[in-house]
Order: sequence, then C-alpha cells, then structure tokens
Amino acid sequence: MIRAAKPEDAEALSQIYHAYHSQSGGGWEREPLAPAHMAAQIADWTPHLPWLLYCESNQPLGYACAMPWRAQAAFRYTVETCVYLDASVRGQNLGTQLYRALISQLREQQFHQALAAIALPNAASIRLHEKLGFRKVAHFNEVGCQSDRWINLGYWQLQLARFAPQAAP
Repeated sequence: MIRAAKPEDAEALSQIYHAYHSQSGGGWEREPLAPAHMAAQIADWTPHLPWLLYCESNQPLGYACAMPWRAQAAFRYTVETCVYLDASVRGQNLGTQLYRALISQLREQQFHQALAAIALPNAASIRLHEKLGFRKVAHFNEVGCQSDRWINLGYWQLQLARFAPQAAP
C-alpha cells in the first residue's frame, strides 16, 4: 500500500534512511538523521511537497519524497527527489511504484523539473532513474567525504511539466 507520510512515521523513515546509508556508505550526514529531524522535514514540506510511503501490515518499508532544490524563489518549480527502501523489499519493483506515484503527484502540482542526486557508483539507482525518464546532467568528482573515502555525485533530471511560469506571489 502506498500512502502519504505523516510526522509520526519519522522513526521508521529515519531507520530506513540510516540502514540504506550504512550499507551503501554513501550517506551525507556525519550522524544518523534523528527521528525528530525527519518529523520536522515531513511537517515542513508535506503541505506543499509529496512524501509517500510503501507499507505492509501498516509497517513502512520504503519512501519516496520531494524536497525544495534551492531556497530562492526562482527555483520554486524545481524539486529534488529521492527514494529509499528497506533491504527486505529491494528488487521487487517497489522503488519504481513509489517513484511513479511521486512523479504523478509532482506533475499534478505543476512542478517543472525533478532532480535526483546519486552518490556514485550506484548502478541500481541509475537504472531506476533512467527507466523513469531521468537523464544524467552533471557529474561532480570527490565532492563528499564519508567513511574515509571520497564520494562522487551525479545529478539526473526529469522534466515533469511544460507550462508558462507565473509571476512570484
């Protein structure tokens, strides 16, 4: 089942995020994201941006979300997206289902572009994004350092909707 995330889901989402980054070594934080921090993000962003969960027996096992890409008003139609799954459900097409639902909501909300930052190498994430129409637009060498190693970062971009921009409110 896919449903909207709520701040009370923060503990489970924080665990999924932390487990993913612990296994991949690609996380950007020095310390695990605290559930309170995750709850604040959900509360701050979900009034305007979708955060979706995949649940089995009411247990969250994955999520896909959109976040502001930049704070300045000029970037209000562009979002950064990500998807994270519990190891127990990877490879079952759930990331694709979550991401398609997220992309659909972003299109309905008339966002123009979605950007995905991928720590490299990450063949599975690249396959997922490219399957959904994202195309690589940038590659940064050794811009992050985690677990005593340098991390490269790639950006993939998906055009969501084409429309004439409106003047800032």
